Amino acid sequence: MVFVHLGQGAPPTLEAFSKLPRIDNSNLRRVLITDRLSTQLKFDGEVIIWKEISQASNALLKKRRYYLKLADGYWLNTFERIFALRALANLQASASVPIIHLESDVMPLFNLTDIDFLSRNFLDVAIPRFSERRGIGSFMFSPNIQKLTSTLDKLEALAIENYEWLENDMELLGLALNKGLMMELPSHPSDYEARTYTLQKNHKVLFDGAALGQYLFGQDPFHQSGLRVSGFKNPSYFLRAKINSMFWQIELNQEETNLIVDFDKVRYKVANIHIHSKEVLPPLSVSSKRWKRAIDEANGNVLRIQERSMHTSPHSKKPNLWVRFEIAKTKGIKFAIVRYFIKRLKWKS
Repeated sequence: MVFVHLGQGAPPTLEAFSKLPRIDNSNLRRVLITDRLSTQLKFDGEVIIWKEISQASNALLKKRRYYLKLADGYWLNTFERIFALRALANLQASASVPIIHLESDVMPLFNLTDIDFLSRNFLDVAIPRFSERRGIGSFMFSPNIQKLTSTLDKLEALAIENYEWLENDMELLGLALNKGLMMELPSHPSDYEARTYTLQKNHKVLFDGAALGQYLFGQDPFHQSGLRVSGFKNPSYFLRAKINSMFWQIELNQEETNLIVDFDKVRYKVANIHIHSKEVLPPLSVSSKRWKRAIDEANGNVLRIQERSMHTSPHSKKPNLWVRFEIAKTKGIKFAIVRYFIKRLKWKS
């Protein structure tokens, strides 16, 4: 299981969620790839220092040099994070060992049965889809290091070829999905209608791109005026195919706790939750008051509670004048002026 953090200010979820997998250390190797050692971040596993920058990111900077400064380099680091996975080639690992990469705000809920499902059904690198044009690296599976390395090479070539319009990692991953360079993990009930999977005991599992976590725990507070509130229905997900009903529950099964969601009375186990709100959650448990509240809010049994977030988003830092000018130059001065007046009108209203 691999996490990557580049740049400043690792989210508090990274340290907390890296300790949560319910697979013992004899069956799971934990790795953090980072460009700097931080005394504040305590990672329970191996740490690899990686300071290289890919040709893909250099190509991105040809058109968007301001990414070096925007939000302290957040967008560049998010893009480069994918290619930093090349650092795994330096590890001594068997060619048959599968690799799971999680974004730093993704809570792992998978077990060995879920890894077996992945190994049986995905012979290439696989990720969830976010929308028709975008993929998302919240959960990335590779059957081995060789497949991962070759896929990263293809992604880099794709990024260099399309640098003129490419803005972020999600667009690159979406392009790779649509060109068949990566496989798509089931994240939506309709995915089980579009493809037949080899299942164990009719065991259907969903890999959360963003929407399930956003519904249970809300968006990044930056998008909600600094508040955390659950119930956000990501339109890219909930409009993909009609969902008439859903019901959430935490199930204790043979001493293992699972997060279950029923979509239109069909049962799915959730393998991971993308905590877009950056809330540090306790482990999944039937006795957890925080999880009980989340489930009750999701099922409409209680009113949703709004809470002020203390987390400082990298997006909250306003870009300086040079960065704003560079953005306007890249996107077009006319576009920038129109966007400015729209913001002013919203502010006045």
